[in-house]
Amino acid sequence: MKIQNRRIIHILILISFLFLSLILYLSYFELYGKDKIINNSYNQRLRETEEKVLRGTIYDKNEIILASSELQGTHQERKYPFDALYSHVIGYSSQIYGKSLLEAYYNDFLLGKNDVNAVFALRNKIAGNVMKGNNLYLTLDHRLQSISNSLLDNRNGSIVAMNPHTGEILAMVSKPDFNPND
Repeated sequence: MKIQNRRIIHILILISFLFLSLILYLSYFELYGKDKIINNSYNQRLRETEEKVLRGTIYDKNEIILASSELQGTHQERKYPFDALYSHVIGYSSQIYGKSLLEAYYNDFLLGKNDVNAVFALRNKIAGNVMKGNNLYLTLDHRLQSISNSLLDNRNGSIVAMNPHTGEILAMVSKPDFNPND
């Protein structure tokens, strides 16, 4: 009888240890690992969610459009009207290559993801309306950005113009650059 009780106790200890290990792993994953998987550009569920929301527009400080989304049939296309001028600041948002720079950092904001919008998303889904993301307003000044770009011309390098009193970045140009529309 005593040997049988010992075996039961050992099995209970083993099961308790395995259960505790499972709880610790799931807690770790929930706290530290889930964001990496959720925001992975290969996550098909993320792609489907992003297709249902018209990505927000990015403006400069004078409300000049630096990046916008247009519906092309059933999918949306991200447009950068100034081609490479803001490529090292805004980055790109692509179905194939993922996202970079501000497009990646503010992805949830540009898609309008938050707890309050989840309720409105359900309402818009039922009504058949297109969800729109939030707009992003930068401190960049298009006029200064264009001047900085023309000063660099075809040379490699970078220029950053900043308001020393407020810390606002007014212009940020870097060469060589790339065209995010491509």
